Amino acid sequence: MPGVPLSKIQIECVEKQPFLKKRKKGILFLGSVLLVLGLLLVKGEEQTPCLNLPSIHFDFLGRQEEMAFLKSALLKKREGRKGNLIAISGEGGIGKTELAIAFANRNLSQFSLVGWMDGSHEEALSRSYISLGDFLGVQDANLGALKKKIHVELENRKGKPWLLVIDDVQSLPRELPRMGGHILVTSRDKGICFSNHVLELSKKYQDNIDLLSKITGEKESETLRLLIDQLDNLPLLINYVGHYVLATPGIGIAEYQSSLKEILGTEVSPLRGISKRYSRSLAATYKITLKRLEEKASHSLQFLKDAIFLRPSNIPVSFLSHWIKEQSDFNDGQIILAKGDILRELTNHSLIRYDAQSQSFSISRLLQQALLSESVKDRERILKTLLTYEAVVNYNPTCKAALRPFQQMLPHCMNVLDHIEVPTVYSTRLSLILARYFLDAEVNSDKAEKYLCLAEKWKPSERHPLQGRTYFLKGLAAYRKEMASLQAYRDFKKGGEIFESCQDPTSYVQVEQNPTKCNRAYQRAICLQYQGQVLSALGRLDESEMVLGQALEVFQAVAGGEDHFDIARILREQGVLLSKKGDIEGAIDKVKEALRMQKRVYQERFDSQPTAAATYRALGDLLQKRGDYSEADKVYAAAIKINHTVYQTKVHCYLAELYLKRAAALQAHGKSSLAKKMKNKAQAMQKQLNKEGT
Repeated sequence: MPGVPLSKIQIECVEKQPFLKKRKKGILFLGSVLLVLGLLLVKGEEQTPCLNLPSIHFDFLGRQEEMAFLKSALLKKREGRKGNLIAISGEGGIGKTELAIAFANRNLSQFSLVGWMDGSHEEALSRSYISLGDFLGVQDANLGALKKKIHVELENRKGKPWLLVIDDVQSLPRELPRMGGHILVTSRDKGICFSNHVLELSKKYQDNIDLLSKITGEKESETLRLLIDQLDNLPLLINYVGHYVLATPGIGIAEYQSSLKEILGTEVSPLRGISKRYSRSLAATYKITLKRLEEKASHSLQFLKDAIFLRPSNIPVSFLSHWIKEQSDFNDGQIILAKGDILRELTNHSLIRYDAQSQSFSISRLLQQALLSESVKDRERILKTLLTYEAVVNYNPTCKAALRPFQQMLPHCMNVLDHIEVPTVYSTRLSLILARYFLDAEVNSDKAEKYLCLAEKWKPSERHPLQGRTYFLKGLAAYRKEMASLQAYRDFKKGGEIFESCQDPTSYVQVEQNPTKCNRAYQRAICLQYQGQVLSALGRLDESEMVLGQALEVFQAVAGGEDHFDIARILREQGVLLSKKGDIEGAIDKVKEALRMQKRVYQERFDSQPTAAATYRALGDLLQKRGDYSEADKVYAAAIKINHTVYQTKVHCYLAELYLKRAAALQAHGKSSLAKKMKNKAQAMQKQLNKEGT
């Protein structure tokens, strides 16, 4: 039989055949040549690189006319290779996303690359751009600049056209790459672009009959057609029902149709405000499926009810593993088995769409809305799970390795917080993490203030360190806008007063990301330090000197006589204060002392620390004030180099400021030509920042 290995006796019999014996060497040689040629041919076939492209759904069928339309619109050669934008529109559950996935997978060889992007939310699309930048080898910490770089990279790409698929678009992005490839979007809004560029999906009765027959194995019948009518001829619901029948022993089309008819006759749908056309069939279908899950796989149902609070797409499978760990005392092996069970149950019932390539899964938006409408508005368990998830726990604004995993979870964190009705200690902790991210990583004060406002709404029975942390970050946001800000001073002072009164050490747990800072002394000292900086900016120098001295004493006690990065920061601020009092030499010595301590503390990490760049900037200001323009220019250049490393961008407000400072130092040093170059750089950068609203 083919595929069965030959036995020793069979081999001996073959060897005894004269013809084969004579030809043996020739056959082996020919076989070797064919094998090498085959390997070369396989190697020669370049596989199209794909970013996050899901595989074709195993139930996908039909849509031949629509596929032909997409091929004509996106595969036809056009002069100049100007970019084409095509939209697939239609109501929820009709199959827009599945059609886009099928088209991209079936035509991979026609493109130089295929990128799948989540357009359902501004933050999700931003994360998709960051992933696309990593995929293309394009980096920039400034999101606006990153998008422009990606567009330029795509527009200048040689060879075959590229394809970007932007799924579930609410409104088209203002800027997209204009040539060199194609953009395919899916949207419920048929007015998303010009009508001749829109493929509007309609329900196809025969396709849905074929779909239900394929999944269940039952032939077309009057009962089957009646069930499709009861399901409003909607592919999403037909898929759910088919998989329910397939996964439930003893249940066929007739039995399901009878159960559905009974529920439709009595059920009051909770989805009336969400999907008026299909509210009754949606509610009834989900009720049957979820009841079955509750009976046979309660853990799967509980996870689904928690996961609906996240963004419906790109949920990492690792988050499921963490959820299991938080809900049980399973060991690693048991967690792997439980994860497989949950994924299998939810996939078998078509409640999630699992993608092995990206190790993530998605939930239908209609299913999410259906479950949310019936759920108690209690997000405590999902909040607790997020706050112990590695990607969130390990986030550090100064650590690049921790940034990407956190950014992957950022849309999910935002989605959970966006619907908080009653703030709690858990929502406050997560809000403060997000506020710090937007202050430090994206430098977006508006988004930071949104989450600070949410954190401020939490009103514990007595003062809590999280309230102090909220006031500190509010002060930091105000300070970033204007150093000499009375509001910033008031917020820092209020935060310090709260820390002063909160003496229970257990209440400081998780007050911020770095556990070494989660104590009363450190939090009080950091508030004092910033109070001193604001007082200095306000010209209240004696008060500033006193407060900075208090902060230094506390930090020295915290450090126990060792070097500490915050001691170095205070030394720097004391140097700035001395210069304002007229002691330039003393100021330079103090800032140089701060710089030496930072080098001892950070060692090989020194060149990637934003606080080191700030110290160089302060030293440059002092050297320029002393008239040492050549040294000032060198110091500013060192600050610029560090900020490029930290922010991975050529466009940043700190860089614009430093280029202006370099220009002034060079002009004073008589290097007018180079000074003009630096000034032009700064002005171009500032123009770009203003355009992006940064």
